[in-house]
Amino acid sequence: MKRILVVDDNVNVGRVIAACLASYDVTVTHNGPEALARASQLIDCDLLITDYLMPAISGDEVSRRLRTMHPGAKTLLLTGYADLLEIDQSGVDARMSKPFAPEALRATVRQLIGGPVARG
Repeated sequence: MKRILVVDDNVNVGRVIAACLASYDVTVTHNGPEALARASQLIDCDLLITDYLMPAISGDEVSRRLRTMHPGAKTLLLTGYADLLEIDQSGVDARMSKPFAPEALRATVRQLIGGPVARG
């Protein structure tokens, strides 16, 4: 099954993302340090979905650090600040503004990592 790591400091947003992507193996964390600690325990990670503005570590920094542990992981950056969507963050594969439609999230995830496939 494709593995997704979610990090958002808003607990409700994390729950919504997990519910939208229930057919994937989703782990939800609530800050950058927690996400990186969890990522270090994962055998593999296909996708990081991260909020951009968070206390302690920004989403683009979480993405850079995660890729040292999981070089093949893609990153979807979420932000409630539409003007940040225009900023070029290296290492970010896609961006979406919040709020998002569940189907738009699922379509973006499918585009980045494909459908939920069982691991063998």
